Amino acid sequence: MNIYLSGKIHDEEMDHVLDHTQFAKYEITIETPRLDFLQASEQLEQFRTIYRNVITEIREKYGHNCHIHLFPAIPVPIAIACGKELLRGVDPEVIIYQRAQVDRKFTSVLVLK
Repeated sequence: MNIYLSGKIHDEEMDHVLDHTQFAKYEITIETPRLDFLQASEQLEQFRTIYRNVITEIREKYGHNCHIHLFPAIPVPIAIACGKELLRGVDPEVIIYQRAQVDRKFTSVLVLK
């Protein structure tokens, strides 16, 4: 899953970690991703609803034993919501990736179960 709201993440940036052609691709984005897009609590609530719906769709389609590889470009409140919205023991495991400062490559940094 690729969530980019404060910047764009391209498929080729993730290729060294995963062969994205071997996985179903889910994206949550906005028309113009930018650092300051989050301005109101309503936007956060709207994101939570969309994210919850996507997680549910993935679980229903692939089962709760699948893994979600999450590549985020998001502000902190949305990152927190991504963790809080997961249903422990029900939803798939989420592996979160972060882009390294030095080589700009993604590496896994956290697993939410």
